[in-house]
Amino acid sequence: MGLRGLVLKNIIVILAVLLGSCTSSWQAPLETRSGGKRIGEPSPKAYESANVMPNSDSYQVQRGDTLYAISWRTNTDFKELAEWNEIDAPYVIYSGQELRLTPPKKVAKTQAIQRSSNTRSSTSISVKPKPRKPVDLDKVSVGNPRWLWPSKGRVISTFNARDPQRKGLKISSKEGSDIVATEAGRVVYAGSGLVGYGRLIIIKHNDNYLSAYGHNKALLVEQGQAITKGQIIAQMGRINDAQAGLHFEIRRNGRPVDPIKLLPR
Repeated sequence: MGLRGLVLKNIIVILAVLLGSCTSSWQAPLETRSGGKRIGEPSPKAYESANVMPNSDSYQVQRGDTLYAISWRTNTDFKELAEWNEIDAPYVIYSGQELRLTPPKKVAKTQAIQRSSNTRSSTSISVKPKPRKPVDLDKVSVGNPRWLWPSKGRVISTFNARDPQRKGLKISSKEGSDIVATEAGRVVYAGSGLVGYGRLIIIKHNDNYLSAYGHNKALLVEQGQAITKGQIIAQMGRINDAQAGLHFEIRRNGRPVDPIKLLPR
C-alpha cells in the first residue's frame, strides 16, 4: 500500500472513531406529552375521592373547617359528631383540634343503658319528665321542608346510592345563571375547602336536613347567614372544563338521599 493509501486509511479510521463517540452521547428527548392534561395533575375522580376522609378514628381540624363540613365529608350526622366530641351548639371548632370520627365506647355503653332503662320505665307507674334543654339560638325552625328546584336546567347525572360519585344531582345550564335555596335555613358552610365540590354552600334547614350546592362561579351569601326559600345564593359555575353545571345534594341525618324523590315534579 502506498503512502497515499495509508493516509486515506488513517483518515477513515479517525472519522469512524469520532462518529462513534458522538452517537453514544446522544439520546432521544423524553416523551412529555400527556394527552392535553398537565403532568402530575389529578384526574377528576381523584378530586372526588380526596373528599372522603381517610380511614381513621380521628381528624385534626384545618383552617376553614366547620363541624358541618367535616360531617359532610365523613357522611356523619353533625349532631352525632358533636356529641362524640362533647361540642355544644353553635358547634364552634378551632384549627388544630383533634376530633373523633367514631363514637367513644362510653357513648355506646350509655346508649345501651338508656335503652334498657327506657324499657324498664315503660312499666312503671310514673316517670319524671326530663328537664328541657336551653333553646339553641342557631337552630333553624323549618318543620317538614317543601323543596324547590335549585336551578333551571337539564339533569345530566342522577343519584345512585351505590356510586360514591353520584351522591346527588348534576344540573346543567348557562354559566352564571342563578342558584336558589331550595328551602329556608342557615348557611353553615360557604367556601372551597371541600375537595371535589369547588365553591360550595351548605344550608342547614333543621336538625335532620342539610342541602348543598357545589361548583359555583360566585357565592352570594356568607357563613352564618339566614336564608329564605327561593333566595338567590350563588351563580352557576363549571362542573368541568367543558360544561357549566351545579352539583346538588340533600342529606338526612348525615346520609345522602335522592333529591328527585323530594323535589316537585
